[in-house]
Amino acid sequence: MVQPTAQDDDHLSRWRQLVRSSAVQTLLAFGALIAMLVVFSIASPNFLAFDNLVGILLATAVNGVLALGVTFVIISGGIDLSIGTVMTLSAVMTGVLITNWGCRSRSASRAGSRPAPRPGSPTAR
Repeated sequence: MVQPTAQDDDHLSRWRQLVRSSAVQTLLAFGALIAMLVVFSIASPNFLAFDNLVGILLATAVNGVLALGVTFVIISGGIDLSIGTVMTLSAVMTGVLITNWGCRSRSASRAGSRPAPRPGSPTAR
């Protein structure tokens, strides 16, 4: 059995530093995205069809807008990662108002999208 030398350990530590760098991780993520694109386009001939790409973009539009909003909140220093919970609560409240209470869709969406009061605010009491 061959024992690892100090030179091998040095090469290994340099390799680990290289892989941990943000530029390499960005390239690896982009490479994985391209690989998935190639695999899915080979697996299904309709994957790169215009209608399918439009469907994918429409399905991810809401998450993209929410991610953009959360990005500005995090950059400003007000770390608040509850956007998914608030979005789900708004969707559920809108659905309940429409189906159970018979509200019109416009007024139900307005009521369901109102932000909840913050704990300790005068309206929360």
